[in-house]
Amino acid sequence: MRYVSGLLLVALFALTTVQVSAEPQVWFAALDPVLRPEVGYGGSPQYMELFSPRAPWERAASHVGVIKVYGQWIDHASDADLQRQFADLKRRGIALALEFGAMSDGPACGRVEGYGGQGLLAAARRIQKNGGVLSYLAMDEPLYFGSIYDGKTACHWTPEQAAASAVPNLKALRTVFPQVKIGDIEPVGEPTLEITTDRYRRGIQAFRALGVPLAFFHADVSWWTPSYPEKLAALHKLVASEHIDFGVIYNGNAEDLSDAAWLQSAESHMADVESAIGTPDQVIFQSWNSYPKKLLPESAPDAFTHLIDLYFRARTKLTSAVSRQEFNGSLTTALGNPKPIAGAKIALQLISLSQTGTMGDLVAKGAIPPGTTSMVFAIRVNVECGCSGPADLQVAELRLQPQGGPAIVSAFKNPTTAASWSATDTKGARIGGVQNGLLRLSVRRGQQVVMNSPQSRLHAQQDFTFSVKAKVTPASTESGYFAVIFMRGGQETYRTQIPFKPAPMTIGSATTGLDGSWSIRLPEIGGDFTAQAQYAGNDEYWPARSGATER
Repeated sequence: MRYVSGLLLVALFALTTVQVSAEPQVWFAALDPVLRPEVGYGGSPQYMELFSPRAPWERAASHVGVIKVYGQWIDHASDADLQRQFADLKRRGIALALEFGAMSDGPACGRVEGYGGQGLLAAARRIQKNGGVLSYLAMDEPLYFGSIYDGKTACHWTPEQAAASAVPNLKALRTVFPQVKIGDIEPVGEPTLEITTDRYRRGIQAFRALGVPLAFFHADVSWWTPSYPEKLAALHKLVASEHIDFGVIYNGNAEDLSDAAWLQSAESHMADVESAIGTPDQVIFQSWNSYPKKLLPESAPDAFTHLIDLYFRARTKLTSAVSRQEFNGSLTTALGNPKPIAGAKIALQLISLSQTGTMGDLVAKGAIPPGTTSMVFAIRVNVECGCSGPADLQVAELRLQPQGGPAIVSAFKNPTTAASWSATDTKGARIGGVQNGLLRLSVRRGQQVVMNSPQSRLHAQQDFTFSVKAKVTPASTESGYFAVIFMRGGQETYRTQIPFKPAPMTIGSATTGLDGSWSIRLPEIGGDFTAQAQYAGNDEYWPARSGATER
């Protein structure tokens, strides 16, 4: 089970309109109520209610082809709960999948995610003992944790060695369930495209050569990474070239501290994914976060099963065209004979493509974690991000605005403010000080900068808006991030990040007419720019995004 943090960015990035293919296979993996000591929480107390004949999720359940469970559930659930669950899945015609680490620990490495495969046979036998039939095994990121991960207990194996460590455990599993389909889950976003393309392809081929060809490949996306759509598209192409079903996990963010917030993030993520790559072969509605707790009834907007219903709304198509004077387009349904959608609000933004950047606000929202006692603002360039590139920044202020409370602001009005920050740099990066109310940073590829503001006391347990007023050049994208770091007793608990990218400028909204068309006059803007349009969707229609560039 993965614990990758992310955030819901308010700033938009350019995506194409939703592309629709055949209906995908739907997987559902709510977090069970077993307490995980390593994170301090379990899942939903409603979990077992899903497996009742009269459970109020009939519409969502009719779409679900696979229920996935975690190894912790198989280890700790009672026989009675497992028997009830497996019997209900058979009644509904839903297949059972298990997510499990497949590799065995090395002599002096491992003991992180992706390992523990020596316990796979015992888990299979317990499933069989309680009347279950295991149809799918989803390996928990063996190629990442075996070959890319660089933490304290990393094995630093080749992809071939990682596969070789897992295969004996997979073959043992097949002595219990010979027909089980075995696939892989791997992260997308933070690892570089060059590394993942090489390691994932070699891993796929190694499993095949060792007699365990992968039946599916699921992407676990780091949503906060700005380039994830491009990396996801590249992985989709790679997996398709290997003739393997491709799936994407649709989830919220670790920082989402309510059912509604988590589901809103997950809905945004699924819309962004299918705008970028179309409909995957498999979609996986999954949580390993402390939310959502509410699973039922599906009619409740803040229930996890409601998200499955939303997935099967009418798809939409948003078109756009831009000139120096006007931004316009239309909104229609996407399938069959397109029908106009009238009275819909279209939110509109501009992003300057000027190489020097333009001053604007980058914004993220979240919730202050329980137990927070203080916070610091942070700037990271080419460190703690898995990135290495140039960065040219001019920063006016960082602001944390708790809902209903006083703002905490670090504004670079004079050199004294910058001097109060701790700052380290390597290999000659220029921390240029404050000029005309702006902190200036000029960093070349490979250079690193770490900057932290002084700690500020913070006890409010509520939603917040984190904003940065800055000028970020297009070349700085993905070279680092701004952050607010929440602390308890001097130790970090969460950080909310805003990756470097040019700030968008909101230019207003337009409402579609009876024919679905919309338009807005543009303000004067010098140089090239990209115009972006977004339709938020509702319970009837999918959201949609579109963009056009004027050069």
